[in-house]
Amino acid sequence: MLSATLLTVLLPMKESDPTAKLTGFGFALLMLVSTALCIQLFLATYYVIYHGVLTIHAGLLYKRKEIPIASVRKLRKPEP
Repeated sequence: MLSATLLTVLLPMKESDPTAKLTGFGFALLMLVSTALCIQLFLATYYVIYHGVLTIHAGLLYKRKEIPIASVRKLRKPEP
């Protein structure tokens, strides 16, 4: 994702047409924002168990979710 973002930032600089350059920079800005949101989501995700409640915190856009531990029926190890 980062390499695609870098390409969208660097490629518009080589364009001679101002409209194509502006469009390229628009896409580059969109890619930069998308990449920043994805990175933030991965880095800001954590779980807390307190007083019998599992609380999930995951980034800016994901609403904090609380799950009572008593309602959990199954746990499984993630596949590699």
